[in-house]
Amino acid sequence: MREMTYSIFKDQAAGWGWEKTYYLITTIEKFANVESESVVFYPKNLFVDNENVEVYFFDNQKVTVFTGKEEASSVKTLYYRQIESVEMEYKDIYYPSQLTVKFLNGQIIKLNSEVDTNNTWMNRFTKKIEDIFMKLN
Repeated sequence: MREMTYSIFKDQAAGWGWEKTYYLITTIEKFANVESESVVFYPKNLFVDNENVEVYFFDNQKVTVFTGKEEASSVKTLYYRQIESVEMEYKDIYYPSQLTVKFLNGQIIKLNSEVDTNNTWMNRFTKKIEDIFMKLN
């Protein structure tokens, strides 16, 4: 079972057509340390139709969030010292998980392995969410 890496993400994104992903990939490669082994990478909505792709890089001090649209992209950084709460939810031991991270400034990150990807990748995204939870605690 392969893990979703940035390299696999980039290959998948290229399949959507260069015009749609050019700004997102360019912004990520300008501001993210895509090769670091200490970073947990999470691509939200990668295989979800009609949703903007959000790409998260959780390093040791912050999360950097990239949002891609057809003709634009954005990047924001949220620091862990500003976290108010971190909550992990399971339907049961075998079902997808959801992670909710609330920040003092009102920002909320919700990652859900059931809705953020397709059935093929769901279990692997659950593992990524667990890794992010462990990094934040």
